[in-house]
Amino acid sequence: MTDFFNNLKNRTPYNAKLPEDMLYYSNLSNHFPISRIPPPGIHKWLSEHEARKSINYKEFSYNINDIGFRDDYPGMLEPCIGYFGCSCTFGEGLPTEETFFHIISNELGYRSLNLGMLGTGVDRIHMTFAAAANIWNIKIAVITLPNHSRISYTDKNGEIVNINPPNTPSVSDENKKLADPIRIQSLYTKHFNNEYFYAHAKDHIQGIINVAKLNDIKLILGTWSSTTERLIQKCFNYNSIMLDHGDKARDNLHPGKISNKQYAEEIIENIKDEKFFE
Repeated sequence: MTDFFNNLKNRTPYNAKLPEDMLYYSNLSNHFPISRIPPPGIHKWLSEHEARKSINYKEFSYNINDIGFRDDYPGMLEPCIGYFGCSCTFGEGLPTEETFFHIISNELGYRSLNLGMLGTGVDRIHMTFAAAANIWNIKIAVITLPNHSRISYTDKNGEIVNINPPNTPSVSDENKKLADPIRIQSLYTKHFNNEYFYAHAKDHIQGIINVAKLNDIKLILGTWSSTTERLIQKCFNYNSIMLDHGDKARDNLHPGKISNKQYAEEIIENIKDEKFFE
């Protein structure tokens, strides 16, 4: 138990000081219940869906950096725009140049810090943002929130496991190596109703807002989920920017280049008009 608490202490977001401290929050440590992210390097695709890609999509590869996120990251003192969210922020199924984070940063002349992570929920986005704010000179944060019901927990080894209610995860031999399936299943009980997930998400959105205020970071809140959009409107009186799935990326699942471009253009307009979350 002492080792467990020491792990928690060392991995508290506010103790993050260097880029390598982000490994704990990265795709390489993203148990969902198993990670789909390959090791650092250049990779052709992330999933079988992409391997069956349409001929309409050009060839491209993913660059997974040394801390487990996509593409290169800026120096610690270099002004940048931070991008936080799930696979939609990561840009799964799209080459970098067609993603919203690239379009925004290229238009505004900032370096990109893409800390998008596959399958993550609002709580882990909050932790990732809090850690990154201690490390990089983030001027603007674009946070694209997923469905409100995604949550995570810390297993007995101190690792974070992402889960997505209401779908019950399989308990395969591969999953057992990385997570505690009994603990996962216990979270799918009648005690964790939809109201719980709304309240849980609300608390972590408030935490995101607090991190931005404490670090003088201009905040843009977006989402691809209608339920999360409603939560932000009702609890924070804020009209978040919607990332639509009007077209599909190479994996035929995530938003495509047209949706990313439209999302980027709306965010750019808000930034230029200084319409940030206050």
